[in-house]
Amino acid sequence: MSDKAPDLWGVQVKFYGEVMASISHEINNALAIMREGSGLLGDYVAAAERGIALGPRRLGRLADRMSGGVNRASGIVTRMNRFAHSSDQAEAGLDLAETAGFMAGLYQRLAERAGAELTVEPGPAVPMTTRPFLLECAIWRALAWACQAAGQGGKVVVAARAVEGGGELIVNPGPGADPAGCLEAKETARVLSALGAEAGPGPGGALRISVKNLEV
Repeated sequence: MSDKAPDLWGVQVKFYGEVMASISHEINNALAIMREGSGLLGDYVAAAERGIALGPRRLGRLADRMSGGVNRASGIVTRMNRFAHSSDQAEAGLDLAETAGFMAGLYQRLAERAGAELTVEPGPAVPMTTRPFLLECAIWRALAWACQAAGQGGKVVVAARAVEGGGELIVNPGPGADPAGCLEAKETARVLSALGAEAGPGPGGALRISVKNLEV
């Protein structure tokens, strides 16, 4: 295996593909709800044609369920659209805390699959100018490490705060975790370098990522 650092473009394409694959699973789940409702609606129509009376309560429950599937799919597509457009600008103003919450939402399905509970600590906004797509990539890699480290039944807590010259993210999978593996990964190092960020161990086995405000 070559020791050459991975190409940044390849790392970003891989990240984009991982996010889109996860989103497509969520869309399929929402469509499954609507597909099931559509089939049930067809059964109701067939029953009505045979003269079987259908109460409004039953139809109402079906309508609510199908509406829920539509709303869920709409929310997923909105998040997908936002993520897709995050690569439009090399640099942009954003809220570090809100971006961390957004990425945690995108990673939620994978966290559940890993058996980990993923939460974001509420806190004040952390406005800054940075490279949005690279920041999202760094957060995604941190969440992937943390959920794997937390394991089945574990809990991952994400927090953001303002520091001099920028902002800081703390991704904590709990006591006993060691972020060395994540920090030593060449793909992670490449993303952090391009982002202009620094990372290191945080309190209690957490991963700390310091992001520079490009306007400072």
